[in-house]
Amino acid sequence: MKKYNKILSSLAIACLLTSTLNGCGNNTLKESETKAAQEETLQMEDSNEETLENADGAGEDVLVEIPNEVDGMRPILKGLCKVLTRGKTYDSSNANFYWEALYAAINGSTWIHPDIRLSDTGAGYLVPESALEEYAKAMFGDSTSIPELPSTVGGIEYDEEEEAYLFYSAGGLTGSMDIMAVDTTEDGYKVSVAFHTKKDAIENYTFNLSSGASGTFSCIVLGVVE
Repeated sequence: MKKYNKILSSLAIACLLTSTLNGCGNNTLKESETKAAQEETLQMEDSNEETLENADGAGEDVLVEIPNEVDGMRPILKGLCKVLTRGKTYDSSNANFYWEALYAAINGSTWIHPDIRLSDTGAGYLVPESALEEYAKAMFGDSTSIPELPSTVGGIEYDEEEEAYLFYSAGGLTGSMDIMAVDTTEDGYKVSVAFHTKKDAIENYTFNLSSGASGTFSCIVLGVVE
């Protein structure tokens, strides 16, 4: 009987040791998996890459590395896309195109210059000349001054009391833009974008940018690649 009890005791100790070792193994595995997940999260947070889904749903997603100064140009490039999709040609000497592009960059944008504010009536945005000049400089690098507002361009008027331009809100100026590729050039960057219109059409444009500008926008549009 004593021998039988000793055997049972030995078996119990062996089971206890096995259970403990398995538990330690599981804990070690969990700790390893948690550490790996934390490292992966940190890598994702530090990454400057943007994932774009393949347009036709086939093939692998595309990773695009976007420099911060290019990323900050989204309101400018999106505003230009809105006008270009209406069949206009990029031309800084054309006052109509000039003002229409400025209007499109401010209306319907997810980012607004900190000096721009909503008018008291809520009819639109009050844009000080200093803020407008920053948009114009970034959008039309070869332009030395903002041309006079043509009478043929609607939705904008000068408010003398506020000493700012009133850009009336326009619900039709919608659309989304993805940056598809960024190539470094001698002057700065060549940026290819895909603009999704409100009619679900996709228009592709490529812009030449110079880098190192001062002010709100760190780049200047030099032109559109035909």
